[in-house]
Amino acid sequence: MNTSLPELNLLSIAGEIVFVLGLLVLTLWTLKRFLLRNPSSQRLHTIDTLMISPRQKISLIKVGDRIVMVGISPSSMDALGEWPADMLPDTPTTPIEPTTPVTVQSLMARWTKGTQ
Repeated sequence: MNTSLPELNLLSIAGEIVFVLGLLVLTLWTLKRFLLRNPSSQRLHTIDTLMISPRQKISLIKVGDRIVMVGISPSSMDALGEWPADMLPDTPTTPIEPTTPVTVQSLMARWTKGTQ
């Protein structure tokens, strides 16, 4: 009876190591290419999100020089409103005094004041 360990082929082990390293390099390249983008180069920026229910929310998204309010549910995304980006208050990079953050509620209040 032969109870010795199966022979390990050095060439097959080296091939498996090269395969795993290749998958690692491909995964890292994919992450760098698609997931780790520079935020300053993106044209879309989420300003604020308000959860309406566990499956529904409203988001303010800045697209170029426009702000779009989007309603998001599991089955759809609907544009609810659109404003020029200059409606956002300018916030200094180093605030001298506490500033009020821009929220969905504050933009809705401005919008309803402007439509009356």
